[in-house]
Amino acid sequence: MQAVGQWIRRDRLKNVPFPEPYSFVAGGVWLWGDVNEWLRVGKHADEQRYPGWIDVAEVNTWLATRQGLVRTL
Repeated sequence: MQAVGQWIRRDRLKNVPFPEPYSFVAGGVWLWGDVNEWLRVGKHADEQRYPGWIDVAEVNTWLATRQGLVRTL
């Protein structure tokens, strides 16, 4: 956990900044997809690909559109 705190504060791996939080609730919440992509720099990532914040935004927009919450042009 100490290493993660150093990554977040950019005390370590300054040349590869840690991803921005998806939400600042409870001090910060990150999407595993963003963190996993960041870990690829050090070759410590999972082999799987996970959704990042752009993917989440696209799915949320699609769901809202399907529910009639967003009008399409």
